[in-house]
This record gives sequence, structure tokens and C-alpha cells, in this order.
Amino acid sequence: MVAKIGDHFFSIKIITTMRKLIVFAWVCLFVTNAVAQNLNLDVNGSAIGANGVVRFNDPSLMGEKRGVKVDYSDVRGSCFLNSKWSPAIVHLRSKATIKFSKLRLNLYTNDIHYLDPTGLELAADSKIVNDILVLDPDDSAKIVSRVKKYIVDGKESFFLELTQGRVVLLKRTLVTLFKGDYDVSRAKNDFRFVRKIDYYIKSDTKISLLESLSRESLSSHVLFDEKGQNWLEKNKNKLKNEDQIVDFLDFYNSEGL
Repeated sequence: MVAKIGDHFFSIKIITTMRKLIVFAWVCLFVTNAVAQNLNLDVNGSAIGANGVVRFNDPSLMGEKRGVKVDYSDVRGSCFLNSKWSPAIVHLRSKATIKFSKLRLNLYTNDIHYLDPTGLELAADSKIVNDILVLDPDDSAKIVSRVKKYIVDGKESFFLELTQGRVVLLKRTLVTLFKGDYDVSRAKNDFRFVRKIDYYIKSDTKISLLESLSRESLSSHVLFDEKGQNWLEKNKNKLKNEDQIVDFLDFYNSEGL
């Protein structure tokens, strides 16, 4: 009978100890999360705070890949949409908005690279990103370019929106890594980033490939009426390159043609 009572008290002691360990584990988890929240990202949300703006300190919102080492020194070319760092506003699919002081888009990995307050370069998965507004470094109120995700041929990619309006010229840049022959003098293979650029026309909800930067290809997507023709002649625009097509579509959209 004594042995049974002793076993009972021993069991109670084990249960009490386990409960203490569980509480301790929860405390550790809470402290770890609190320490990890250290980037102070500005986030806007329609249901956050009295005025819709709060201080958000959780980098996991962007699926952060903490401590990612970025070293492309042995690779020729660039994998970034823009090599220089730029301020940017990122809209997430959750409707939240994050403003970064320094950001650039990696078109090889589709990661978003940014600098934390200490200057450490971090990478974040872009799967939850809807679009990116790249801002002017000298004027943060000025949008330099718009980058948005679209699905074409079953694949989701980032596209530069070169025009705004009913007819949008989209530019997609796909970056791949090419491994060349072994270079004996350098004792290593020759690696370089290779870019492939395609243009598309988005009209309402339809996205179609623009076969070439030419009037012939563009005429398959837009109508050239007398007003448009007069504008082309007046501006000596031959529709033979990106800038000329952008200028014409800006006019086209402004006139509601």
C-alpha cells in the first residue's frame, strides 16, 4: 500500500514538472518572436489602427529569408530589374502596404531584396506580392515605374507596366543563369545572367503577345483612326521602338481611342 502511495506522489511530481516545462517553452517562444521583430516596416492596412497606419515590426510578413548571403561577384551581368537601390511601395495580396527605403527586384529568383536599418541585405519571397511601385530616390512622391504580377501561359511573372489606361504595354524580363565552358586561366566556369525580353498588350482583361516593336504588330491590338494617324505624322513617330510605342499609347489612352 505504501509503494502505491509513493508511486502516486511520484506521478504527481512528474506531471507538475512537465507543466512547468510547457509554460517555460511558451515563454521562450514569445520572447524569441519579440526579439525577431526588429525591422520596423511601415505597413498600411484598411483595418489596422485608427487611421489605417501602424508601425509593424514583423519581417515574416514578407516571408523573410533572414541572413541570405547575396554574392554574384563571379557572375557576369545583372539579375536585378534595376541594379541601383530605390525606395519602393509594395502592395501585398492581403491588401497590406509596405514602404521600403531601399529595394530591388531579383528577376532570377523572383525575390525582393531590401536593406534593414543596419544595412544588412535581406531577401523576401515575392509570392504574397501583388505589385511594386518604384519611387524616385530624390522625390518619394514620384512613381518611376510600376511592376505587377500577371499570369501568362500558365506562369506568373513580374511585368513592367509601361503605360496606364485601357491599353497597357507590358514588358517581361526573364533572367536565367548560363553556365559556360571551363576557363583554365581562372580555374572556374564562366557564369553569366541572360535576359529574355518579351512585350505584351493588355487590353481590358486580355493579355496578348506583341510579336515585335512595330506598327504592323501593334495594329493587331489597336485601331489606327484618322486622329491617331495625324498624331503619328505630326510627331514623326514610326512605332519602331519601345519609347515610340509608349508615347503613342499614352496619346491613344488619353484620347479614349
